[in-house]
Amino acid sequence: MNLGPLKAGYDVMLGNGQGANDVSDNNKRKCFIAALHCKPYEGLRLGLSYYNDEISADTMASHHGGTLNPYGLKVKQQLSSASVVYMGKHVEWISEATLAMNHTDSLGTSHTHAAYAYAGYRMHEKWVPYVRYDVLNYDKKELFYKKGNMKSFLVGLRHQINYQSVIKLEYEWDNATLTGKTHKVSAQFAVGF
Repeated sequence: MNLGPLKAGYDVMLGNGQGANDVSDNNKRKCFIAALHCKPYEGLRLGLSYYNDEISADTMASHHGGTLNPYGLKVKQQLSSASVVYMGKHVEWISEATLAMNHTDSLGTSHTHAAYAYAGYRMHEKWVPYVRYDVLNYDKKELFYKKGNMKSFLVGLRHQINYQSVIKLEYEWDNATLTGKTHKVSAQFAVGF
């Protein structure tokens, strides 16, 4: 959707939340999602999104290895995100930041922050060297997520085979509270991106 001179658009959804499975939901409260974006000029997209849900005590938590909500507490969850994407002739930029606010009656509201930034420079038609930085910081009061603060820096080279497939070579340095400092080199064939 491209409304007005800013080429604005929106999405609004009401549906089953994290406690849902293929046939039912484990509570009557529905999650609410809203997103806004605009494209003020060619190649630039700015976005905001909001997610609100109530997570029952018996919800399966995939970030805890598919176990039940580990503390058996109802969690009121709000996620707020902002993003900036610019895809120019040579310069590529993608960044997003999210604030997760999880509220429980016992500890109040925790604030977890996550963000990443990607920058690439298209050389010729098919080659793009790029860098990416990721950061994840958990609140000490966080109960719902498995804690593990992390910072990561990545350097890569992407070769575009055609408009749908690429080959990537990457070096990544991570510093995470759960795994310590790690260095990794990887090669990948990917469809998209």
